[in-house]
Amino acid sequence: MSKFDSLAQVVGRLIEEPEAHGHMGQLAQDLGLERSQFQRMFKEQMGITPARFRQFLMSRRALAHLRMDKSILAASLDAVFSSSSRLHDALITWEAMSPGMMRHGGTGQKITHGVTDSLLGPMMLAWTEMGLCFVGFVQTYDGSFHDLRTRHPHALHQRDDVTAKQFLHDMGFMTGQPCQCRMHLMGSNFQLQVWRALLQVRQGFWTSYGDLAEAMGKPKASRAIGGAVGANPLAVLVPCHRVMAADGRWNGYHWGLDIKKALIAIEAGDQSSDSTSFME
Repeated sequence: MSKFDSLAQVVGRLIEEPEAHGHMGQLAQDLGLERSQFQRMFKEQMGITPARFRQFLMSRRALAHLRMDKSILAASLDAVFSSSSRLHDALITWEAMSPGMMRHGGTGQKITHGVTDSLLGPMMLAWTEMGLCFVGFVQTYDGSFHDLRTRHPHALHQRDDVTAKQFLHDMGFMTGQPCQCRMHLMGSNFQLQVWRALLQVRQGFWTSYGDLAEAMGKPKASRAIGGAVGANPLAVLVPCHRVMAADGRWNGYHWGLDIKKALIAIEAGDQSSDSTSFME
């Protein structure tokens, strides 16, 4: 087993049972590493030490100060909706679909998908000729492909795992590098507005459905906004994982609450000094 695969297993164990791994020595031993080597490798790959990662998985208090200010979010949205020259617009094809188009589910459209490994587990990526149209975390291949087919039931589907691996690299996922791949977002006008708004929730911070609704100028639409957030087809790239309950409680995530916790913890690590002792 490669060091990458072994570290992915360790990350999975921390996500599933953070309470059971308060002492990291055994995890280091499982990888055949000294404790200091394990800490350094984990930090290099995850951007956060294992102790801090575990702390964020277990504690809401650690996240409380990372709530994005509503006024900052609203100002950011005002700039986005009044200008089409933003950097992310250069990388994204926004395709508003009528109800009729959505019912037909991409008839005749060619969509290629593939599965590739990440430190948070296997991921499925799918793309059209205009860019990535689906990114999700895989529990089972059949389940993920069903998810993709449900979104595009009449498209022409084919598989290419090699290109999927390259797309994941170009996404910059967990590399600290900016996304270099195009995205093809297809949805209703309302969904596209919500997904565009999600792009303004800064990495390392989170917002609530109510705050997002207010920032969008739709204070009574938090339930509908929640539905659009849940329908987001591009995990990580359109950061629906950065939306929490108003009181900071962990709430649902299409690809699993454990994955959401891990994504938030990794991003929060960039915003917090790591004063936690590795051995404690």
